[in-house]
Amino acid sequence: MSEYKTTHLAPSEIDRLRLQAFVTNSQDDMNAYYRAASLYFQERDVRAMNRANRIEELKAKLAKAVDALEFVEGKISWEINPSNYDHDEICHMNTDWCEIGSHVEATLAELKGEKDE
Repeated sequence: MSEYKTTHLAPSEIDRLRLQAFVTNSQDDMNAYYRAASLYFQERDVRAMNRANRIEELKAKLAKAVDALEFVEGKISWEINPSNYDHDEICHMNTDWCEIGSHVEATLAELKGEKDE
């Protein structure tokens, strides 16, 4: 989803215009501040829509991450065949694979809301 670009200024810039209008008491400065503040408030729904779109994008990314972790969890055999490697290699690889498996299982449980507490 593309994000709608608002025409308002950043709050810090609006604040700068407000202070400038207060200091100068110029009608032009006051009008610049009023216009900026007006646009900012008119477009608050757009900003909320942008946040909602971003939340949906993040939910989709999270779903993909869960799918990837489930694929890994389902495809990897967590034990190594010792006949293909020497003892030290097997010990090291087995430790790594067990750590990977534990991490994936814990991450999936947390993402699915099944975290043990």
